[in-house]
Amino acid sequence: MKQQFTLLELLTICVIMGLLISMIVPSLNRAREMSKRAVCLSNMKQMSATSNLYATNNNGMTPIGYRSIYQLNYKCSRNQTLINQGLLTAYADFSCEFLYCPSQHKSGHQYDPSKGPLDSSIRTARSSAPLVKYNGSGEPTNSVYYSQLDPTYSILADLVSSSSQRGHLDEGINTIKVGGQGKWIRFDATLDGYLDGLSGSFSSSKNGLFDTMWNYISDK
Repeated sequence: MKQQFTLLELLTICVIMGLLISMIVPSLNRAREMSKRAVCLSNMKQMSATSNLYATNNNGMTPIGYRSIYQLNYKCSRNQTLINQGLLTAYADFSCEFLYCPSQHKSGHQYDPSKGPLDSSIRTARSSAPLVKYNGSGEPTNSVYYSQLDPTYSILADLVSSSSQRGHLDEGINTIKVGGQGKWIRFDATLDGYLDGLSGSFSSSKNGLFDTMWNYISDK
């Protein structure tokens, strides 16, 4: 006669399988996140390289900056004119994919292959250092040269100015310095406080806080 499992044995097997799955799933999530983190850093290094190409073709000027207020630093265009990070796409066949972090979960800041850099709804997943200011017409109002910048100053970071728009399992951010070095920075109470303060409405009154946060990131 074929031996059958008892109810107790079946329950024991189910419990063991559940325990194994509970141990394996976090490991798989961690492995996926590490892969996304590597892609994110690679994308940011491409942004750094294309930013240097832009400078080479524009008398050493950096395109990195913001529109009107520091928090509006993820826009690619204004009035059908490429600005800020959008200018980098000219050196990547006008593809926007490298402007995004694959770990970003916030809708509106994820890559959409159907949209080009001139699409007014484009919002990248990168924050730019508060350097060049673009006006409402999409024209730069000041000039910032790479030769003027400290090589250790962070020029890009994969975060948006809000505590609710964080990827990488809420653990930290990739940053790229002027000199092209990439660095992983873990979230801490200070950085969390800056992001909480920048959440909510956008305002020029928060420029000082944003600047302080950026200097903190650069010093890490």
